[in-house]
Amino acid sequence: MKFATASIIFLGIAVGAGGPAAVQDDKAAILDVIERQAATFWSKDFAAWSDTWVHADYVRRVGWSPNGGVISIEGWDAIGGAMKKTMAENPTPNPTPAKLVRDHVNVRVYKDVAWVTFDQHGVDTGDTRFDMPGLSHETRILERHGGKWKLAYVGYVLADNRPPR
Repeated sequence: MKFATASIIFLGIAVGAGGPAAVQDDKAAILDVIERQAATFWSKDFAAWSDTWVHADYVRRVGWSPNGGVISIEGWDAIGGAMKKTMAENPTPNPTPAKLVRDHVNVRVYKDVAWVTFDQHGVDTGDTRFDMPGLSHETRILERHGGKWKLAYVGYVLADNRPPR
């Protein structure tokens, strides 16, 4: 009887979690959000970029680059407000997304929360405010809201790819 009860409980957990096919569907949806966030960032489409984010006080964007130093912005109002202003001041779309390469992608899904790490290789297009040339190490934390995956945390560290002085 213990075996039967344990099997039913395990089956209930596996079905409740959606099984391997549901996890693969989630992974595909999560990677799509990451791709859309990047594409809309560089195309400077604030409305579409905004749609990839959770709009809450606890979201955060943290990064480091050789040109910009450390950045840490907390809360949707601050993140969205700063990005809307930056995109308005630099409205020309940047072709970077067509040239991005991501590798070492790791996706972990836990019901309605997921985290992703990857390396991203960007190119220098001459857009000093939006370029992220060279290698960057990236982290994303996403939450499922209303059946859709949204970003709650974006982190990046650009390798210092500048030539030595």
